[in-house]
Amino acid sequence: MHEFHAEATPMQFVGERTEANALQWFRLEQFGKGTSSRLFFNEQPQINWLRHNGHVDDMDEELYSFSNANQTPNIVFGIDTTTAEGREQYKAEWSALHEMTPEIIRKEDFLFPHEMGAQISTEPYFQRLWKYYREHSLKQQIQGAVDSGSCSSSDAATALKLLGAKHHLSVTAYVLAKKGLRPDIAASEEFATTDRVMEAIGMNEIALT
Repeated sequence: MHEFHAEATPMQFVGERTEANALQWFRLEQFGKGTSSRLFFNEQPQINWLRHNGHVDDMDEELYSFSNANQTPNIVFGIDTTTAEGREQYKAEWSALHEMTPEIIRKEDFLFPHEMGAQISTEPYFQRLWKYYREHSLKQQIQGAVDSGSCSSSDAATALKLLGAKHHLSVTAYVLAKKGLRPDIAASEEFATTDRVMEAIGMNEIALT
């Protein structure tokens, strides 16, 4: 069911299980569908009635909601597993699912909900929203530092330029330079300015791994 809303592997046409025949391209289901009907992590959605196969009640909720985006949630059951009774009940429910679908619910994946660490879904649609959230948060932090006087507006503009302000922001080049893997960037004035801005917003307090 997950593939109805997001795909990790782009397919030019729907009906991936049909034979490799060029005549299949002209099936009625191909028009307005194919890749255009699916949302990928790096795509700005241009959704319409035909592509969505029906009416969209709330465009913002449909396209920018983390609740709708996370299509691979953990199995929780709403049971408090911090108690012995809860753990016993959870184990029974999980075992029943494992018995029905052992290839999906595997024994080696068993973990109580209270033992699950924080994680970010790798599902493509969620990753697309997560990218927007990270970019917005970083811009807000930099603007807040400018407003508070922690850094100058010129330094902020230089930092955003290094991080890729013309497109989506990315800290990859900055992190590589910080770890010594891009000495060409680390020796530049733009990197020194960006480092000051990162220091102002508290990003340098986070350990790089």
